[in-house]
Amino acid sequence: MYSQFESKADLFLTLLEQRIDERSAQGRRIVAEHPGVRGLRELLAAGAEDAVTEAAWARVLVEFRALPSRDPSVNARYAAAHRRTVQSLASELERLCSTAELRRRFPPRVMAEFILALASGATLEKCRKSGRAALRGAFPDGGECSRVHRS
Repeated sequence: MYSQFESKADLFLTLLEQRIDERSAQGRRIVAEHPGVRGLRELLAAGAEDAVTEAAWARVLVEFRALPSRDPSVNARYAAAHRRTVQSLASELERLCSTAELRRRFPPRVMAEFILALASGATLEKCRKSGRAALRGAFPDGGECSRVHRS
């Protein structure tokens, strides 16, 4: 399998691109099916569920994020992939806030970056707690999120 790729980083980035496409499609479906605050709840719940059911991927992603800083060519590819992830989530958040007529305190891009950072931090905490079900309950439920985003 490795023979199809120039390096392990190339393999990982190819898999990452596929996951970004899958998660973006999932987010677009959620936004289309559940407008407003309900969509926000569903979007956050889907992310939390993914973090639990695909915890190994989340750990590999956190580990990989340190690698690009040491390799400029890998860093450029990873940065482009990460921008796509942030932009996709920010677009979904913008549409959800608009349909719910929520007044945002922060731009959608900042909200997206915060959500992604929270997910990475929760992944690291789970690793630290070595095996306990740390991610379950690590993300706020929709009710809490909707109160945070309402002004």
